Order: sequence, then structure tokens, then C-alpha cells
Amino acid sequence: MFADACRIAKGFTRPVATSLRYQDGVVSTVLNSFIIVNEDGWAITAGHTFDSLVKFEGDRKKMAEIKQMSAGSSEPAKMDPKFILNHSFWWGWDGVMISEVTVDRKIDIALVKLANFRPNMVPNYPVFADPGDISVGSSVCRLGHPFVDPPADFDAARNAFRIPKIDSDACIFANDGMVSKIVTVKKAGNSPFDAVYLDTSTPGYRGQAGGPIVNAEGKVCGMQINTIAMPFGFHFLDAEKNPLDDQFCCVGRAVHVKTIRQFLDSKNIMYSSDDPGEEYRIVG
Repeated sequence: MFADACRIAKGFTRPVATSLRYQDGVVSTVLNSFIIVNEDGWAITAGHTFDSLVKFEGDRKKMAEIKQMSAGSSEPAKMDPKFILNHSFWWGWDGVMISEVTVDRKIDIALVKLANFRPNMVPNYPVFADPGDISVGSSVCRLGHPFVDPPADFDAARNAFRIPKIDSDACIFANDGMVSKIVTVKKAGNSPFDAVYLDTSTPGYRGQAGGPIVNAEGKVCGMQINTIAMPFGFHFLDAEKNPLDDQFCCVGRAVHVKTIRQFLDSKNIMYSSDDPGEEYRIVG
């Protein structure tokens, strides 16, 4: 049912890798996803993709303050082992970086401008669905890059991370479901418009955040941001009649295309949409 839709959506869905090196020496890389909106290199992803960058900037300030307070002391300054020492993004291709970013963390959406991006780097661009066509019970499919955390190391001499080649097509993962609920949050944060979300009957997986939710035609209905665990409110019993832990239903949550389009409109970003043509009637 979604084979053609996935072929279409795969064209504009790419992985973003975040590499971190901590004070305790741990080096890690995780993948999320992003949607390339137009040939000018504008793209959207989940706002929380940038949480680690915010922490990195905060940690650098804290470390500088600790070193300053410890100046002249005979004992070395003690640092939090989870301070981030180095941070790097990899945006889908070698050499592609971001030159601009706007994050609305309340909605959980970010707009980025890709530098060194060329229009022919992707085969097609998304069409954003008519919000009025999305309702509870609509069949949808989610794409992203879960279950792939590339091994990484840090080259101290070059002050750079090294990660293996990431094949977007090989890493992409799809799972289908239906729109189970549509949720509206009035004027989230400082946003000038309501934030609308759609919940899906299947969960999104870590790595799919920032990826598209599409209909059977491959048109974008939403963007995955997280998975919510909803308690059933009852316990199962084991063989000895002892209650087991709470049981949960996991549902995916995505930013609704209505909010995505309002967000893009507020930033004057061009995109393709699937709106019905207006009818005109001439009265003589």
C-alpha cells in the first residue's frame, strides 16, 4: 500500500548524525532524520535535535567558570563527567552544513538552511498535504533512520570525529499505522498560532524523529517528534499472582502538517502544497 509513497518520501528524507565526546571520554553518534523542503536547501527536523548543541554551549561556559574559580589552586578542577567537550552534526552528505537555524522548542520543530547543498542532490521534494484531508482513521506511514547508531571515535590530533559512511537508503525504516487522534495545543510557547499534533496507532522509533508521516500518495501529513507511553491503568499477574509493572500503549506523535505549513509560512519559506483549487463564479 505504501511502496510508492515510500519511494517518493525516501527522496527528500535524510539522516542527521549527532556526534558527542564527553568529559569521561565516552564518544557516541546517534541518528535522527530531516525533511528537505525545497531546492534552496531549506529543511525541517525535530526541535529537540538541537538540545545537545544547547547543552554543549552551556557546558563550555560552565567549564570556563570552573577553571577560572580554580585558577591558582593546587588541585585540578573537578568537572562533571557528562560535560560535552566536542559536538558535531553531519547533515546527510559530506561537506553539507547548516548556515541558519530557527528552533521552536515548544512546538518541537526546527528550520535549517543547508550550506553547500545543490538541488540535484535529491530526486524530488515533498508535497505537503491539505490539512483538511487528514482525519482520525487515515492510513499513514512513517519514515526515518532508527536502529542505526554508527560507531564513532574522536581524532584528537585533528580535533574531529570519525564515523563510517552512512547509506541513507540502507538505513531508512518505514512503519505504517493510522491517525488515532488529533491534538491541539493553544498558542504553544511564543508561537503566533496553535500547535496541532497527530497521534498514530504505531510508535515512532528513536532515529525517526524529524522524519515524515506520509499518506498513500507520499504527501507529507506530519513530522514525527516523539513517542508517548500511555498507561492502560491495570496490571497483569504473574504465575504467583503478583502484579507486574504497569502496562503501556505506545503511540507516535507528529507535528501536524497544518502547523508545519504555518511555521514555514511565518518564515516565508516556499514549499509545494496539495490544496484544492479555488472555484470562481462570475455573476452577470
